[in-house]
Formats: sequence, C-alpha cells, structure tokens
Amino acid sequence: MMTYEEIMKNTRWVVKFVGHREVCDTETMHRWSNAFEDEIRDIDLSCVQPDCVKDFYDAYWKYGEEHGFTIIKDFYENVYSKEVKQNV
Repeated sequence: MMTYEEIMKNTRWVVKFVGHREVCDTETMHRWSNAFEDEIRDIDLSCVQPDCVKDFYDAYWKYGEEHGFTIIKDFYENVYSKEVKQNV
C-alpha cells in the first residue's frame, strides 16, 4: 500500500490561473500557489491521475459520491488505509 506522502507526491492538480490552466504535481502546485497567489483563481484535482494512484482516486471519488465530500488525508487515514488492510 502506498503511503499518504507517496500518493500526494504522485497526485496531479489543475492550477487555474487568470487566462490559462496548468497541470502539475503537488510540489509544483504548492510552489506556484505561494509564488503566484494573486494570479491563481482555483486549484482542483486533475480528473486523470497517474496509474500508480489511480486505484486510490477511484476509491476516493466513489466514496465522495456515496458519502459526500471528504479531504484526501481524512479519506486516506480513516477509510482507504483501513479497507486495504482488511483486504490483505
């Protein structure tokens, strides 16, 4: 099972600047959000994620549809990691 840190390292984000959008990893997203704070309108998860985190995000989005919004870290700690451990 991937750690939370590994999942976040491999997560892709859509950073919506005024006038354009960019897809980037978590580290770049944090760097841009600090450097270009006034130029960013919104930041969202990318709909397409790398294969290494695809199963996690499929479960995350399915959980959200059934139970409502939850933050990624809470989902990982309280749902995903427990389900994966039960299925091992």
